[in-house]
Amino acid sequence: MSRGDEGRESAEPLLRQVIRRYVAGRSVAQLEREAGLQAGAIAYYLKPSTRDKYRRTSPDLLLKIAEAIGAPLAELSEAALADAGFAAGESAKADVVLTDAEAALVADFRALSPEGQRLARDVLADFRDLPAVPQRIVREMVAGARRAGDSGA
Repeated sequence: MSRGDEGRESAEPLLRQVIRRYVAGRSVAQLEREAGLQAGAIAYYLKPSTRDKYRRTSPDLLLKIAEAIGAPLAELSEAALADAGFAAGESAKADVVLTDAEAALVADFRALSPEGQRLARDVLADFRDLPAVPQRIVREMVAGARRAGDSGA
């Protein structure tokens, strides 16, 4: 056995689990077409017949799949590495100590739908591009986003 979790041989591949979670009821063929991927590029990883015989997954393909399904590239990469027997993020994550506020933010982010996560990343990217924003405006934007999330938008 290589560097991964010894109990993983019988488990469903992590990459399949991650892709399935982000695809969640959408047409895989449609996602592939919209992303300009070759037919079957995403579907390949969802087939039970490919369980222990994943082809090598290039970083470029992982990036295209991540964009097509709205998943973070890091999450797909870590799953692919774990399936190959490498504990991708464990050593890096062990060095990171989050404050309580950061941990709460991560938990809130993980609780969002894939679309909600995409929107949250977009909002954060917008904030990085702005000069100091008055706290009142930030609170109003967060409250509006929460209302939109609660209404299913």
